[in-house]
Amino acid sequence: MQYFKKFIKNEYAILAIVILVAIFLRSYQHKNFLGFHLDQSRDAIIVGDFIDDFSKIPLLGPHTSGSNLQLGPAYYYLQAIPVFFLGKSPENFALSDWFFSILFVWLLYFFLRLYFSKNISLVLLAIAAVSLFLVIYGRFAWNPNPLPFFTLLALFGLLKTDWKNDFRPGWFYTATASMAIATQLHYVYFFMAPIIFIAYIAVWRPRLRIKHYLIGILIILAIYSPMIISEIKTSGENTKLLIKNTFERGVSTGGKHNIIDKAFYAYQKLEMANWQIITSDEHGSSMELSKKFIPVCKKDCRNDLPFLTLQTFLFVFGLWASISFYRHESNRDRKKYIFSVWLWLGAMFIISIPIVYNMSPHYYLAATAPCFVFLGMALKKTSNLGKYGKVVAILISAVVILFNLRSDFIYLKEHAASAKGEVENTIGRELYNDKKITLQQLEETTKYIKEHKKPDTTVRIAADSSYARAVFYLLKHQENIPACYIKTGAFHPSGNLDYFLVYRLGVNQEMPQDLNEQFYIRSQEKIGNLLIIDAEAKNPGGKPGKDEDCYDYL
Repeated sequence: MQYFKKFIKNEYAILAIVILVAIFLRSYQHKNFLGFHLDQSRDAIIVGDFIDDFSKIPLLGPHTSGSNLQLGPAYYYLQAIPVFFLGKSPENFALSDWFFSILFVWLLYFFLRLYFSKNISLVLLAIAAVSLFLVIYGRFAWNPNPLPFFTLLALFGLLKTDWKNDFRPGWFYTATASMAIATQLHYVYFFMAPIIFIAYIAVWRPRLRIKHYLIGILIILAIYSPMIISEIKTSGENTKLLIKNTFERGVSTGGKHNIIDKAFYAYQKLEMANWQIITSDEHGSSMELSKKFIPVCKKDCRNDLPFLTLQTFLFVFGLWASISFYRHESNRDRKKYIFSVWLWLGAMFIISIPIVYNMSPHYYLAATAPCFVFLGMALKKTSNLGKYGKVVAILISAVVILFNLRSDFIYLKEHAASAKGEVENTIGRELYNDKKITLQQLEETTKYIKEHKKPDTTVRIAADSSYARAVFYLLKHQENIPACYIKTGAFHPSGNLDYFLVYRLGVNQEMPQDLNEQFYIRSQEKIGNLLIIDAEAKNPGGKPGKDEDCYDYL
């Protein structure tokens, strides 16, 4: 018993246990449950090509959603490290995301300890370790996924540059390097970072000299050098797209929503994101403004009113607690800490206003850490409220941890069940809707196609856009089988060519009636949430239709 008491007083022993839990939740059946879809297969082809031939190193990164604008290539370079050593299997492309998701949990503890007590920091860390939101985005490859770590390291480095009268310019260089990487992971943080860095330096004036700023600028230029080279080669083509996209995204919903509507909704989205990151609860409704700018709660809002009330209370209480602590705080460093978190969330709010009606939950990966700080402020304030304050804070923390764990296990259980048959997507659908199509199902689909394909022919795949390229990648780049793909949304067959049709159960339970005139069904099989049909052309040898262009590239 005495040994146990000593153990629970050892913060690093508890920290190790929390990290192990985080690792387990992000590692369990990692390969089989992996989401490997449209963006993941594209990135795998690009990264795999430049690992095989360094002359193909990408100077630009992934496209931003719904446009030709490209981010920086930092994400591709991060992906390439494990792939270079371990090979081009799909799960290896997700290892850097897995690694930085766990590293975020570890770094968060030291960030929290700059302000909070050991006990509150460990409680917050436990919540971060089991947060379904963070678990989901740590289990597959996608360019926004490392944002929590690099955005946190940027602010942590900025604070540590001049902390407790200890001036360390090395931390400033770490902050600028992390910021340069993070701004290449998602365009939202590309606009947030200058606000955070410039405002923080202007207000708190760390003891930096001109030489330190110049070195910081050189670090940023070095990390951005591939993009700079690309811009020189293309006469600034991507920069022009950035300017064009910025204005287009800002006004895309302008006809329907004015600036006040957007600001009101942006605030509510911030509340909602804070609630989802902390609790993993997916009830997400909001109020609307009437023509007289009065908040109105319509049907969906009324249905979710208990959750809307809780999410508002959690955010507002955390904000109020932070203001209260700031007002009564005499320590300059601790005031800097609170201010920097306000700055971070404030930048997120400002940047989200023009684009808020087009924002998905993953955008808030750029503002993950502040949610835990606000929760910490709320728990700290609650602990100070009278005789039973600590008991209430402990109960709240326990409920949040248990709720997240329940969601985690349901999420993993659903993925396990999806290998055996159709599964309703009940957990994680609002946070990231992967439709429970896993790498395991796609690899079994590839195996089925390999066994049923005609010899010495190119396999033609017609599938949903979200995983058509993934099946193509597994066939051509993993099995070395000649293949090409066409997305079912643009599929207008002539009946002159054979296809393997891949449908998602729940959308199609059998081959659509309009294809019966073009194809015989040689065989078919249900694999998890997928239906695979070996469709033989009824009019072989005829001229293919003009809409039957089949892609064998990106």
